[in-house]
Amino acid sequence: MATIIKKYDSNFNEAKSLRSHSIAKFIDKYGKAFRDDYVNFGLNLEQKNYSGYEIINKTMALLKTMHQQNKNLYLLTSNSAENVKPSPSPFKLIYTEDNNRNQYLMIGDSISDRGFAENIGIDYLDVADF
Repeated sequence: MATIIKKYDSNFNEAKSLRSHSIAKFIDKYGKAFRDDYVNFGLNLEQKNYSGYEIINKTMALLKTMHQQNKNLYLLTSNSAENVKPSPSPFKLIYTEDNNRNQYLMIGDSISDRGFAENIGIDYLDVADF
């Protein structure tokens, strides 16, 4: 990751934290080219290191309950959004003014997921809390 950042910012110090909020700032500063490099890095990393999936039974039960209650469910990943979480920009893809923000719940597993929820003013539930 540091290699991509140094491509755009030669003064980047690897000792700095690479939290997602930093990535969003780089996207804001360097635009689409940086975002594309970042997304491609993530895709390549996932393809190289991850295969298959693991069903988390408690998560599935929660999703089934929400579906039975006619709740709208959206899946938002950093690869499907124009900016990386915790930037609030991806929320625009699912937010409607017809709904109050208290009707949204961010379920996640990372600091950037929690930051995303805080940045847009919605509740957050960590999957570890199931």
